[in-house]
Amino acid sequence: MLEVQDKFISKVDEELHGLFVEYGDIINIEMAIIYRVIYICAFKDALRSNADFCFSYIFSTSC
Repeated sequence: MLEVQDKFISKVDEELHGLFVEYGDIINIEMAIIYRVIYICAFKDALRSNADFCFSYIFSTSC
């Protein structure tokens, strides 16, 4: 899971660098940083949701 998270985070970092090189102004850099934080938070929430679903499925299944 951590490897997947690292790949997503480095993809966002590449996009952030691309925005910096392409636009180079403060407003776009700030928006890129906000986008990065939102993306990482959304990814962590998705991981949590998947883990919650898996645990609830495991414990609700009767053997």
